[in-house]
Amino acid sequence: METMWTEFAADLAPLLWSQFYGVKFLPGQTVMEFMSEVEHIVSRLRAIDGIVLLDNQIIAKITMSLPPKMKLIFKPAWESTAAAERTLRNLTSSSVRKRRWLKHSLAARR
Repeated sequence: METMWTEFAADLAPLLWSQFYGVKFLPGQTVMEFMSEVEHIVSRLRAIDGIVLLDNQIIAKITMSLPPKMKLIFKPAWESTAAAERTLRNLTSSSVRKRRWLKHSLAARR
């Protein structure tokens, strides 16, 4: 059984890498939905023996994939964060906070 999994994983790895590098932020998608999609692919990759993905690689994928308007809002705030605080967990929390702030700001304008 383990041999079968190893062979299956070896066949699956290129597909998962292709998904990781090819995933794009889609119109109408929230940052959290996009991050969840990336993290799902990452968890499947990490389940394969020998594949290591560092948080900074995942953060780079997420931040580079944001649409231009979101990058304008997100990038300066993220870059002003202390290097030690730029973790995947903090990226997720920061995204949640920014989404709430934007939602509140838009509601206040109505």
